[in-house]
Amino acid sequence: MPTSSQEQFSHAVRALCDAGDPVQSLPLDELLRAIPRIDDIDFGRGDGTVIVRADLDVPIKDGRVTDATRLESCLQTIRFCLGRGLRVVLIGHLGRDPGASFQPVAEPLSKLLAHEVALVEHWYEPAEAGVSGDLLDHLSASGPGSVILLENVRRYPFERALWKPDQQEFGSLLPSLHRLASSIRDRVGDVEINDAIAASNRDFSSSVLPLAMRRTGMGFFIHDELAHHASRVVSADLLIFSGLKANKLDDLEPIIGRGHVRDLIVGGALAMSLVKANGAMNGEEISIGLAESDPGYVAYVAPERIDQAMRILSTCQSMGTKVHLPVDYILRDGSASRTIPSGSAQVDIGPKTADLFAKVILGAAAGTGAQQRILFLNGAMGMFEDPSFGAGTKAVLAAVAQATQSGLQTFVGGGDGRAALLQFGFSDQVTHAFTAGGTILKLMSGRAIPYLLSMYLQNTSAGRHC
Repeated sequence: MPTSSQEQFSHAVRALCDAGDPVQSLPLDELLRAIPRIDDIDFGRGDGTVIVRADLDVPIKDGRVTDATRLESCLQTIRFCLGRGLRVVLIGHLGRDPGASFQPVAEPLSKLLAHEVALVEHWYEPAEAGVSGDLLDHLSASGPGSVILLENVRRYPFERALWKPDQQEFGSLLPSLHRLASSIRDRVGDVEINDAIAASNRDFSSSVLPLAMRRTGMGFFIHDELAHHASRVVSADLLIFSGLKANKLDDLEPIIGRGHVRDLIVGGALAMSLVKANGAMNGEEISIGLAESDPGYVAYVAPERIDQAMRILSTCQSMGTKVHLPVDYILRDGSASRTIPSGSAQVDIGPKTADLFAKVILGAAAGTGAQQRILFLNGAMGMFEDPSFGAGTKAVLAAVAQATQSGLQTFVGGGDGRAALLQFGFSDQVTHAFTAGGTILKLMSGRAIPYLLSMYLQNTSAGRHC
C-alpha cells in the first residue's frame, strides 16, 4: 500500500480488527509468500533510513538486562542495514508498564552490536499527533550507519489503542492513527522491517504503522522462526500445556478444536480446572484447594472456567485426543499427595505424575511414526524457580530431551518453558525453543497474527507479491 490515503488506511485497519475478515483465514505459508524478507527489498529510494520493529522486551532486574536473547535475535537484521549504509531507527516495547524505559537496554544493545545506539526519549509530540522536534533534530544530526533507539512505545496510549477498541470510539481513533503513521513515514522513514516475533498484539508500531509505509518486510530472525519452525509446530500432535492462570484455557480450547492433537498433557495450576471438570464429568467431587475457594488466589479457577474445561474434555473425547492429567501433587509444605486439601495448593506435579507424563512422552518417541510426530511444550509443571518445587518440570524436560534424541521433533515456547530449559541445562537438547510464546499459541489455534496481516495487506494491496 504505497503512501496510503486516509480512506485506504482506515479500511485496512478495520480489516485487521474484524475477526470475520477473509484475509485472516489465510494459511501461514501464503502470508509468508506475500511478505518479502529484508534482503529482497529495494532500499534505493528515500533518505536511507529504515525503521526496524525490534523485539526489545527483555527482562530487567535492578536496572540490568538479565537475559539478552531477544536483543541478540535482531542483530543480524540491524547489521545488514548498517552494511548497506542505512540509518536504523529501532522501535519496540518493554513490558506493560507505561513508565518502563529503554535506558537499561541501550548500553547492552550497543555492546552486542559493537556500535553506538543513541536513545531518543522524547520522540512523540501528543499535541501534533506526530514525531517530535527532538527526534527530527537527532535525525538531522545523524548520518548513514547510525542506530537510533526510540523510547518504549508503550509509554503512549496510541500503541495500545486497538487492543480492545470501543466500537463507538473506533472511528474517531482512525484519523489520529493515520496522522501519526503518516508523520513517521514522511519525516522518519518509509520502510519498516519487522523482526519482533513476539509482538503479536494489535500494537500500533507492528500492526498499524506498516499500513502507511512504502515498503514492509520481515527481518532475518522472524522469517526463520516462522518459515522453518512455526510452520511445523502448528501441526503438533503431542501438546504439553501448563500455566499459572486459568485464562490459558482460551489458548488451549481452539488448539484442541483444530483436531491435530493426539495426546494432551496438562500440568501446573492450569491442570486444576481440568482435574475439577474431569471429576464432575465422572460424578466425583474433587477438591482443588485454594484454586476453587479463594478468589484472591493467583491461580483461582472461576466456575465458568470449569465449564470451559468440561467443553475441552468433551472435544478431546469426540476427537479421540487422549488427556493426561496429574494423579498426585507436591503441596506447599513439600509433601506429595494424591489429593489437594481445602486451604492448600499444589506447587508442582507429584512423582507419580512425573513418571506418567514421561512415559507418554517417551512412548510417542518410541511408537510407530515417531519421526512424523511433533511435540510442543508451553509452560512449566510448577514453581520451578524454587529448587524445592522444580522436580516435576525437570523430569518432564528430561523426557523431552530424551525423546528428541530418539528422533521426535520437540519445540518449546513461552517464557517459563524457555527459562526452565536454561535453568535445568536442556536448552540445546530440544529441536527448537521459541522466544515467543503467545504468538506461537495464536498460530497453533488458527488465530490471526496482526503484524502478518498488516504486512500482507501492505504488500498485496498494490499488487506486489514476493
